[in-house]
Amino acid sequence: MLTHRNYVCNIGSLDYDKDQDSYVMGDVYFSYLPLAHVFERLINLTAMAVGMQVGFYQGDVLKLTQDLAVLKPTIMVSVPRLFNRFYDLMQAKIKELTGMKRQLTEWGIAKKLSSFA
Repeated sequence: MLTHRNYVCNIGSLDYDKDQDSYVMGDVYFSYLPLAHVFERLINLTAMAVGMQVGFYQGDVLKLTQDLAVLKPTIMVSVPRLFNRFYDLMQAKIKELTGMKRQLTEWGIAKKLSSFA
């Protein structure tokens, strides 16, 4: 059984000063996983501990993109299936581009990905 102490320990173990991906008060967390999910609870408690804003989805997964457009989150945890779906949609849109637009888009993506290496 997970206790309150377990959650407090997890949140307290975050090293806000040295963590490369630190959470700050201005961040917006997008919550769409079931609140009964342990990981979702932990992230929500972490958001509250550091003073982040939390935005909840409408309850319809087909409207996730609308919710993302409205909330403009800086943090979102998810399952790989959803990230793969977003990736596939973006790739389909990129394939529709032609000429300079496509070249600029591919250059921008390559530039951004190289900054993560």
